[in-house]
Amino acid sequence: MVRAMIHPFEKLEPATLKRALLASIAFCLATTAAIVWVDSKYHTAASPLGIVNFELARTPMMAQMMLDAWSDHPGMNAWVAFGLGFDYLYLFAYGSMFALLAAAIAVRLRDASPSLSKLARVVAWLQFVAPLCDAVENFGLMAMLARAGTDPWAQVSSGFALVKFGCLGTAVSLIVFVGPLALRATPAPVSA
Repeated sequence: MVRAMIHPFEKLEPATLKRALLASIAFCLATTAAIVWVDSKYHTAASPLGIVNFELARTPMMAQMMLDAWSDHPGMNAWVAFGLGFDYLYLFAYGSMFALLAAAIAVRLRDASPSLSKLARVVAWLQFVAPLCDAVENFGLMAMLARAGTDPWAQVSSGFALVKFGCLGTAVSLIVFVGPLALRATPAPVSA
């Protein structure tokens, strides 16, 4: 069986982990609200889901279609640029929240279910990968927005977006399917 290295958040004292988790949830909710509001400014027929459509455009032609639609509306490119810049703060918010949640689940299940605890630990590590992928993805999206061309940026951004969404999907799945078990488990003592 693969041994997952202890996640740094698992080493936090229980009270510190709880405070960090609550703070990260509040920070993530606030930044989510802000990013949803900003993203609503650039929904068009070419991008009904806003930035998500641009992230997953995959082909230069699809990306260019969205860029052209945004250019047809005065000020819309500025909103897109602001949203992409703000996303660098957001990736820290969601990355830390999901990593803390997964680490908290790993701690709670350490004695009750070592296998699920190890799984949660791997998921916690993936929440460091997701923001890194998001940062590369955003770089590609900004390059396209700055008219550096869409090829190869559309494929690069889409590839990193898919990895990011995959990592985030593991966290959401862990929280939904394993989180309830962790809530019923007695937390294990902190290990050094």
